Amino acid sequence: MPFEPGTAAGPAARSELAAGEVRCRVRSIGADLPVVEIRDAHVTGALDLRACRLSRLLRFTRCRFDEPPDLRDADLLGLAFEECSLPGLRAGNARVRGDIRLLGCEVTAGDADDGAVDLTDAWAGGSLVLTGSRLQHPDGHALRADRLAVTGSVSAQRLDVVGEVGLGGLRTGGDLDASGARIGGTLSLTGAHVGGDLLLRRARLGKGSPGEPIVEACRLRVGGDVDAQRLAVLGQVRATGVYVAGEVRLPGAILVAPGHDVLSAARGSVSGDLRLTCARIAGTVRLPGFTAGGDVDLSGSRLTDAPYAHWSLDLRSARVGGDLLLMARDDRPFSADSGVTIDGAAVSRRTDLTGAMLDVGTAPWVAFDAGGGTSAEFVLWPAEIRTGTVDLRRARCRLLSAAPTLWHATAGIGLLDFRYDMVSVPDTLRGDEGADLLRRAMAFHQPGPYDQLAAALRTSGEETRARTVLARKHQYRYAALADDLLLFGFVVRLWSRLQRGLVGYGYRPGRAVAALVVLLGATAVVLAGAAQAPGRPGLGDWPGLVLGCAAVLLSASVTAGVAHRLADRRRAQAGRLGSPGPGLPPRTGSGTLEGERVIERS
Repeated sequence: MPFEPGTAAGPAARSELAAGEVRCRVRSIGADLPVVEIRDAHVTGALDLRACRLSRLLRFTRCRFDEPPDLRDADLLGLAFEECSLPGLRAGNARVRGDIRLLGCEVTAGDADDGAVDLTDAWAGGSLVLTGSRLQHPDGHALRADRLAVTGSVSAQRLDVVGEVGLGGLRTGGDLDASGARIGGTLSLTGAHVGGDLLLRRARLGKGSPGEPIVEACRLRVGGDVDAQRLAVLGQVRATGVYVAGEVRLPGAILVAPGHDVLSAARGSVSGDLRLTCARIAGTVRLPGFTAGGDVDLSGSRLTDAPYAHWSLDLRSARVGGDLLLMARDDRPFSADSGVTIDGAAVSRRTDLTGAMLDVGTAPWVAFDAGGGTSAEFVLWPAEIRTGTVDLRRARCRLLSAAPTLWHATAGIGLLDFRYDMVSVPDTLRGDEGADLLRRAMAFHQPGPYDQLAAALRTSGEETRARTVLARKHQYRYAALADDLLLFGFVVRLWSRLQRGLVGYGYRPGRAVAALVVLLGATAVVLAGAAQAPGRPGLGDWPGLVLGCAAVLLSASVTAGVAHRLADRRRAQAGRLGSPGPGLPPRTGSGTLEGERVIERS
């Protein structure tokens, strides 16, 4: 509501005015003046307007109060304090049909006061404006506005607060704008409902103790977007069960709570994107069970100082309707020094680690955990995995793109029951190179990863390379068996070389045909020589014995090769029948998840 209609005449500049006289003036102003304004006054005594009913706007400009004005249970047309100095404001249960304004005011509460500004259970038919004010109550609530109902917006731009801000149960019809605010205490938004956007651009929150909760936003509901560009928080942010109807944007944010959960939003939900790009985070980001209808983007962020035996980023059982992006951005790699987990998460489109730097200095010693997770595409091209292993057990994807740096993880890769349909990069997981990388990545021989790679190569039309991978699988199996047998290992290696040379473990039938032709030719030569000199003394029957032994070895190698190939075929058929496939949620036009299948952890 505008503040410019005609006003009652106020006293001269900085004149002293008793609180009783102010009360009389307020009650005696005629009905023809819609605004009661007191200017440049020093109000002495306690201004008691409790339960006052006034159908006019009450405005104080450049006034100084000795005692906190008391407007509890008052019913006003409007209330404004502009550039005033107050020891507090008591307006609990007040009903203001217009705006409540504290513009450029200085409010300093005493130690015995409950709060510097008390708007508990108040109602405003307009907006609450706190722009440019300074509220101080170091030992308590600088602003207490629990269950405040505001039909319009709450504007707290450049608000400077020393003390706590209680907005639990707040109801606003419009935005909550605290851009540029400085709050040196706990900000409570528990159970609040913001009808519009929540704006915290360049805000500074914290009071010097990073281990304490600074933002309490459990069950917060926002009807629009959350825009917190370059937000800085010293302390913990707790937002369990938060719901945002739009997007959450925190580019360039600084969140500091070393050794603690710096951001916790378990079971939270965002209808749009969650963007925490190029952020500097000290502590753990915990988002288990989080649901995002769009992308989850932490590209270029740096996560450090997580609690002992905790992840830097925890996205277990999350649901992402778009892409999960943990990439480099603007020459800044995504880095996490205590690992990342997306165990059991479902990503509708792409999980991208291009240019990421992963590390883990403490237990559980896993740099990247995607066990049981599903994604339409895994783009696993980290720039470096300094320490730790990569866990892909029971993960599912349709398309796999993996860099050599992934397979060179220092502690290996968990590949048990990891399934993918196609391989998109021809130079890393193809033929001999792919088999060698798998062998290097696994701590011990497992046939499953080779079978999975061969199946993906067949799907991509690479039948020859698929056979090469399966042949290498048997070669490595015999090598592992020979290492276990020790004394008789040379026999196993000899048998392996014989099969590899003659039949390629069943996947080089041309070699068997060539060996058979050579054997038949040698037999014909021996028989022809014997027929030409039947009585001639020679070397006895050794040619026949050699040929017979060669025939036996060739038959045994062919039989073993056929057995290998049939066993691989049965295993592949069993895998196709026993597994329902990646089980990925279908992609819809709105980017939401539909028909998703939850994969339980064993």
